[in-house]
Amino acid sequence: MPRQIVCYRIPAFQVALARLEQPSLRGRPLALAPSTNSHAPVLEVSREAEHEGIHVGMSVGQARRLCPALTLVPPDPPTVREAVRTIESVIARVAPAWESPDPGCVVFDLTGTTRLFGRACDTAAAVERELAERFRLVGVAGVATNKLVAEVASTVIEPWHVYDVRPGAESAFLSPLPVHVLPVPARERRWILSLFDDLHIATLGQLAAYELADLEPIVGSFAAHVLAWARGVDETPVQPPARQPSLEATVVLEDDVIDVEDVRRRLDGVLETLCSTLRRRRQACRLLTLRLRYRDHRESCRSYCIGAGCCWEGELAHPLHQLLYRTFQRRVRVRSATLALGALHPATHQLTFAEICPAFASPTAGSDDRRIRSRRLSLALDTIRAKFGQGAIVWGRAIG
Repeated sequence: MPRQIVCYRIPAFQVALARLEQPSLRGRPLALAPSTNSHAPVLEVSREAEHEGIHVGMSVGQARRLCPALTLVPPDPPTVREAVRTIESVIARVAPAWESPDPGCVVFDLTGTTRLFGRACDTAAAVERELAERFRLVGVAGVATNKLVAEVASTVIEPWHVYDVRPGAESAFLSPLPVHVLPVPARERRWILSLFDDLHIATLGQLAAYELADLEPIVGSFAAHVLAWARGVDETPVQPPARQPSLEATVVLEDDVIDVEDVRRRLDGVLETLCSTLRRRRQACRLLTLRLRYRDHRESCRSYCIGAGCCWEGELAHPLHQLLYRTFQRRVRVRSATLALGALHPATHQLTFAEICPAFASPTAGSDDRRIRSRRLSLALDTIRAKFGQGAIVWGRAIG
C-alpha cells in the first residue's frame, strides 16, 4: 500500500496572523522583522512585498529603500504557539501521526485512513476548508507518497488549492523544479548548491540523470541522499516530536520590568504555586525551563536539568535564580516570564513521621535539618492556603 502523506502549509504564517489581529494591514506590503533597526533581517514577507522585490534574509534598511510604504510587524511567539495548537487540534481528528517542521507547516500521515475519511486529497481539502472557515487561516496542501514530494508540492500552488501527486508521478513532478528545493541541511546547503551551479545542474531532472558513481566523488556522502530526493524517493517516516508532561505558568509584568531582582521576586511566587500543585498531584520534576519575553518581542529561553526529581520550592529556588541570571542577559525591559516544570514523574519521596512531627525527630546534620524544616513549612503553607485561599499568607520578600 503506498503511503499517503499530506503537507498543510500557511504561506507567510506570521504575516497572516498579524493580518488577523489587524485587518487594516490586508493588501499592504508587510515584512516580519525582530526590530526596526536597518540591519535587522527580514524573516517573512507578504505577497505584496515580494512583488516589490523584497525577500527573506534582506536587511530592513534595504527593504525600506525598495518599498518606502513597507510595514514592519514584530514576531509574536505566544500568538504563533496558540495558532499552531489550533491547527494541530484540527489535524489530530483525522491523522494518527503528524509533525510540524516549521510554524504554520504540518506534515501528517493518512496511510490506512481511506475507509474512515476517504481519499487523502479529499481529507486534505476538508482540513483546509475547516481552518479557513472557522479560524480564517488560509493555506495550501500537497499530497504525495512521501514527505519530500508533499512538502515541495505545497510550495508550488496558491492558497485554497490542493496539489495531489499521484503514485508513480513523483519524478515527473520534480523534474522541472530548481535544485534549491532539496532539503539539504543548512550547514552543507551553500557548498552543495555551489557545486551544482559549477556543474550547470539547474533542475532536479538534470540531477536525477546522474549516476551515483559519477556524483559521489563530487558531493561525497550526500550523493546518495540528493540523488534519491531528485528522483522523488524519500523513506523518512512522519515522526511527531516527543512531548514530555510539564506544568507551567506565566507572569505578565505590567510596567515592563528591567530590574532582574523584580523578576526574581515574581518568579519565586510562581515557583511556590507550581510546587504546591506538584505536591497535590504527588509529582516531581526534573527540568526547569525559563522563557523571558522582552518589550521588543524577542525571547530568551534556558533550561536547567535537576539530577533527582523535586517538588519543593525551597530546594528549587537556587537553581531557578541561577537560571534567571543566565537568561536575563539583555538590557531591555521584560514584558513576561514563563516558568515550566518539565519531565514530570510520580514523586518517590514521602515525608517520614519524624519530618512531620519535630518532637520525634532525631538529631541530624545542619543541612538535612534545614531541608526538613523547609519542607515542613511548605506543607504548613499548603494547608493554610487550601483552607483560607492563596492570598491568606505571603512571603515578605514577595512584597518588596
